[in-house]
Order: sequence, then C-alpha cells, then structure tokens
Amino acid sequence: MWGFHRLRRTTGKIAAASLLVLLFVVAADAYTIVMRGGRRVEIPARFVVTTSTLTYEVADGIQITIELATVDIPATEKANHEAAGSLLRRSQAGSQTSSDQKRNAEGGINAPRNAPRGRTITNRDLEPSMRRRRESELAYERRRRELGLPSLAESQRRAAVEREAIAAELEQKRAAEGDSEKYWRTRASALRTDMAALDAELSYIRGRLDEAPGFGGSFISVSSIVPFIPFGSVGASRSIRTGPTHRSVFAPPATGHFDDRIRFGVGETRGRTLVNPRRVAFERRVGVGIGFSGFPVAGFPVSTGFGSLVQPYDFSYERSELIARFNELVTLRAGLKARWRELEDEARRAGAPPGWLRE
Repeated sequence: MWGFHRLRRTTGKIAAASLLVLLFVVAADAYTIVMRGGRRVEIPARFVVTTSTLTYEVADGIQITIELATVDIPATEKANHEAAGSLLRRSQAGSQTSSDQKRNAEGGINAPRNAPRGRTITNRDLEPSMRRRRESELAYERRRRELGLPSLAESQRRAAVEREAIAAELEQKRAAEGDSEKYWRTRASALRTDMAALDAELSYIRGRLDEAPGFGGSFISVSSIVPFIPFGSVGASRSIRTGPTHRSVFAPPATGHFDDRIRFGVGETRGRTLVNPRRVAFERRVGVGIGFSGFPVAGFPVSTGFGSLVQPYDFSYERSELIARFNELVTLRAGLKARWRELEDEARRAGAPPGWLRE
C-alpha cells in the first residue's frame, strides 16, 4: 500500500515536470503580437518583418500578413520581453540577408564550395507531359466528333464573330444615346431661349408702363390774361379737380379728359385760366368799342383764351397698347411653361436623364 502511494506521487511529479517543459517549449516557439486595440495574437516564432508589414505562415502555403501600422510595437516588444526596437531590427536583418543572398547568387561571393548545383531540365524530361497533352487533345477530338460539336478553329471563328457583333452593337448603342442626348438638349435649349426672350420683353414693357403717367394730357396750359390788375386782390375762387395719377398695369387706362377753370380777381377785374384744356380755336373778346386781342379797351381788362401752342402728349393710347402687349406676352409665357412641363414628362417617359434638360 505504501509503495502504491509512493509510485503515485512520483508519477505526478514526472507529469508536472513534463507539462512545465512543454509549456516552456511552446512559449519559446510562439510570439505575441499586441494590436493597437489591445487584442493579442499568438503567431509562430518564425516570421518575416518588412518596413510596413509582418508576415507569418500558419500552414503549408497559407500565409497571413499584418500591417505594422495596426500593431502596438512597444507593447509587443514588452510582451515578448524584448528590447525596444528589436522588432524593427528584424526587418533590417532580413533585408541584409536577402541582399547577401542576391550577391552570392550573382557573383558567387562567399558561396560554399559543396553547395548543390541546380538541375537542368531537358526535352527528355518534358516528353512525358507533352505526350499526355497530345493524348488529351486526341481524346477531346474524338469526343467532339461523337457529340457533333464544332472544331477548335470553328469555335474560335464563332467567338471572333460574336465579339465583333457585340462591339458593333455597343458602338451603335453609344451613337444612339449621343443622338438622343443631342435631341433633348436642343429642344430644351430652344424653349429656354424663347422664355428668356419673353422675359426680356416683359421687363422692358413693365419699365415703360412705370415711366408713363396714368392719364392723358398731363400738361397745364394757361391762357393769356391782361397784364395788369388795377384793383382787388388775386386769389383762386375754387379748387382744381384732379383724377388719379397712376393706375395698376392691368387696369384700363384713364382716358377721360378733365379740365377746370380758375377764376381770380374781384368785380370787373376777374379773369380765368384753363387747366388741361381741350383743343379750342383761337378766340377773341372785344369789350366796349373796338380793340385787339390781348389789349384792354378803355381801361377794362379783357382776357383772351386759347389752347396751348404745344399740344400735350397723350399717353393713353400708348399705355393701352403696352398693356395689351404685356397681357399677350404673359399668356405666351404661361404657354411656354406648360410646354416645358410637357417636355420634362416626355423625357421622363422616354428614359432620358434629367441632366440632359439642364444647361
């Protein structure tokens, strides 16, 4: 019984020692990479470091490359109990080794004398593979004839014809697309030009309507009066009736004529003046006895009234014409906007991109 317990303790010690040795071997054969996010990656101890990458092999023919920009180099060196800068020195050592190998291969410098020479491959070595290739081609030719498939030359000719047809179709499609784009851009440009011309004419007419007065005959003409007033004071006996000075663009013009008379003086010395008179013929009043126009007779004032020698310009006709033309252009502008919306809908239905209608 005592011997059994002793054997058991001895076996446990041996197993613990073996496990410890195995852990040391695994630790010595592994390398820890610490990423910048704190994640740790265990890789084999044999790896290649360049100035920007770290590459290690996980299996035969399977390699993994890590960017050094994602590796926390100081933490990696600390985790592997290495001095600062040892990881980057591996890349320098690797580059030095590769350059030495290249020089040795080119000039044979420091090359070992007993190094094995490379094998030279001759046509005799390639003969088996060439024979298998010919047999495969013959087998394919027999199978092709059995299935009624075209020959290799015929297949190549058909493929060339298909390529040419596809290229021609693609070129035709591109040409049709270019013609379509030109068509839609031309129509859109014509409509934009018409709308710009209408807008310019509308702006001009609006300016003319703002400059013209709102009623006809805006001048005041005063008739000639006797150049002296012997008695009394001068003062207007009534106010002047005036009409509106300006109307809206779409309102009918104020074509009604207005006039008034202003009387001044008292008693027999009263005279009158006409404001905005109509066309009147030259008239002459004669007082007691015979006299001449504009001169008093026997000390009595005589006033002679006549229309203005320069007749006032009547804006009413021009204003009505401008308003009529303005309304006509507004109607045309609304029609062009409707045509533009219809053009957009038509282009959308035809599949034209919206950019073709822009400038």
